[in-house]
Amino acid sequence: MALDFKDRETWTRIGYVLSVIWMVGVLVVSSGKATHPAFDYIFIVPLVGWTLGLLIARFIWRGPDRPG
Repeated sequence: MALDFKDRETWTRIGYVLSVIWMVGVLVVSSGKATHPAFDYIFIVPLVGWTLGLLIARFIWRGPDRPG
């Protein structure tokens, strides 16, 4: 099965998978303890990733020379 990198659904799925991997990784590293320093970033990193992904996608799909 080939991935279509111009399809939004493909990128949404990639975002979901990376978010889950990050959250599970933080839970493993912190042993589920909310007092661990890594736990502070469990939601911030995926949120920033999704925001940057949306901005990059907007730039790529619209292009720099197309109006609004």
